[in-house]
Amino acid sequence: MSHMDEFMEKVASDSPTPGGGSVSALASSLGCALAEMVAKISLKKEVDEESAKELRASLDRSEELRTKLTRLVDEDAQAYQAVLDAYSLPKGTDEERQERTRTIQDALVRAAEPPLQIMRTSLEVLETARFLAENGSKSACTDAGVAALMAQAGLRGGYLNVRVNLASVRNKETKEKMEKEARSAFDGGTELLQSTLAIVDSRLSFQ
Repeated sequence: MSHMDEFMEKVASDSPTPGGGSVSALASSLGCALAEMVAKISLKKEVDEESAKELRASLDRSEELRTKLTRLVDEDAQAYQAVLDAYSLPKGTDEERQERTRTIQDALVRAAEPPLQIMRTSLEVLETARFLAENGSKSACTDAGVAALMAQAGLRGGYLNVRVNLASVRNKETKEKMEKEARSAFDGGTELLQSTLAIVDSRLSFQ
């Protein structure tokens, strides 16, 4: 059984981890892989020195982002498992209840960080996909579009997971700060996707 098969079996199980956050990271990492493919195909074409430099930069950045997102697949699952462990702590005495509450609150904030990182990273993937859709090989522009769609799925999935983890957080300042950043990334991602798909549609019209 391949590593991917094993991961799919874990997702399909009755265990809450890995869940939506890990799948979101995987979706965006697939977007990165497609972006890398588009950059490599484009570099095979006859392009000027400046264009080649920009394409290589996009390729290098996509590889870095994919590595980060692959790591976040596991980090998200681990962070949410810590939340589940916190909820299972004893609560028989006042002292135990206080410690349990504190541990839960800390775990919820920490669990919101991986999906927020997924959002930040996915936003960069979307930026790269947009560049490649416009400047990469026309024959691969639809792959750049799919890369953007996968990254947007990862970003939106990350947004849902940020929100669910912050829902029970009592620290108002921390909660509002993270929610504000997540909303900004969500809005930015929506604009980038629309822009990228418009570029793809335009290039397809002139095949």
